[in-house]
Parts: sequence; C-alpha cells; structure tokens
Amino acid sequence: MGKILILSKDMNVKQSVAHAGLDSREFTSGTSVNKKPQLTKAGNQYLRYALIHASVKCY
Repeated sequence: MGKILILSKDMNVKQSVAHAGLDSREFTSGTSVNKKPQLTKAGNQYLRYALIHASVKCY
C-alpha cells in the first residue's frame, strides 16, 4: 500500500484509477457483439494486486 503514497497530489480520480490499472474497457463490434467490460491492467501491477486482494478479503 506504500505505492499509494508515491502518487502525485495533483492527479484526479480518473488518473489515479488508470495508474492502478483498475479502469474498465468495453469491447463492441457493431450491433451484434457486446462483451462485458474488463480491466485494462495497464497500470502498476503491485498496486492493483494489493487493492484487489484487500477487497476480496473484506468481502
């Protein structure tokens, strides 16, 4: 969780979520194919791991 302290103070919520790789991406192909949203996994893998596992333990 120490990675959260490294984040810049001027980042907004959308940028912070993208940095952690927790933003979703939707896949669409015309009108026939609509897949459910998935995580982009483009951010910090250690921060994403800590946040996801903390939420699973709380559930």
